[in-house]
Amino acid sequence: MRAVEATACDSFLRMSEDRLTELELRYMVQQDLLQKLSDVVLQQGRDMERLRRELELMRGRMNEGPALMPADDKPPHY
Repeated sequence: MRAVEATACDSFLRMSEDRLTELELRYMVQQDLLQKLSDVVLQQGRDMERLRRELELMRGRMNEGPALMPADDKPPHY
């Protein structure tokens, strides 16, 4: 009877160890994905800030100077 109990215990421990290994692998994959997503969000924030600055610069240019073409001149394609 002891041999059967030992085999059952070994089987349970092996199964638990396999399950723990699987959970550790999943955790590592999730950590890697989380880091990649964090990097993407950081880059998007930088891109948004750059675009905000460009937009403000363009708005300033539109408001500060005369129009590129006077209103009474016809464009070259007429």
